[in-house]
Amino acid sequence: MNLNTILGILSAIAFLLPALIILSSRLLINISLLALVVYFLLVMTSALMSVDIIVVNKETQRDFGVINNYLDVPLILTVMLMFCPEKWKQRVIVTSIMAFVAYELIIVFQHQLHPVSSKLIMGPGIILVLCYSLYLFITNIKNTIVQGKGVGKTLMITSILFAYGCYFLVYLFAYVYVQDSSNKGDVFIIYYVASIIFSVLMSAGLIWVKKRLREIKEVQTTRRELNVFFHNRYS
Repeated sequence: MNLNTILGILSAIAFLLPALIILSSRLLINISLLALVVYFLLVMTSALMSVDIIVVNKETQRDFGVINNYLDVPLILTVMLMFCPEKWKQRVIVTSIMAFVAYELIIVFQHQLHPVSSKLIMGPGIILVLCYSLYLFITNIKNTIVQGKGVGKTLMITSILFAYGCYFLVYLFAYVYVQDSSNKGDVFIIYYVASIIFSVLMSAGLIWVKKRLREIKEVQTTRRELNVFFHNRYS
C-alpha cells in the first residue's frame, strides 16, 4: 500500500466526519447543511473509487469524477449561504450559482462528460469560491474578534478558504505546470492532505455550532420555565 492509497483512505474517512456530525446531531435544518452533506458524501465516494476501495471500471470512475466536478462549485456556494444573514448577500450568491450553472450547461452541451470539461469548470469555479470565501472569512473573523461570537462559522469558512486555496494550487499543478503524468501522484498527495485538514476544521466548526445551538436551546427552555413559574405564582 503506497502513500497515495493511505492518504486517499484517510481523506475518505475525514470526508465522512462532517457528514456524520450533521446527520447525527439534528443540524440538517437548512439547504446549506444539506448541500454540505451531499458535497462530502460525493467527494468521499470519489476518494474511495480513486484508491479502489469502491471498485468500478475506469470509465465509470472518470465519469463520476467529472459529474462530481460539475456539482462541486454549486454545492459549496450553496453552503456559503449560511454565512450570509443579509438578504442582499444571499441574492448575490444565488445569482452567482445560477450564472455558474448556466456556464456549466454550455460546457455540458459542448463536451458532455469528457475530462476536458473538468479543466474548464474547476478553474473559474475555484477562483469564484476563493473570492467569496475570502470575503466571508474577513467578515466573520471581524465579528468573532469584536463580538466574540460565531467561532464555529468562522472555523467552517476558514476550512473552505484553506481547502480551495490548496485546490487552486492542485489545479495549477495538474493542468498547467505538471505535464509529466508520472509526477501527478505528488499532486494527489497535496490534494489528500489539504482535504484531511479541510474536513477536520469543518468538523470542529460544526461541533462548535452544535454546542452553541444547544446552549441557546437551554437558555430558551429556562426562560420558558421561568415565565410559566412566575405566571402561575402571581396569577
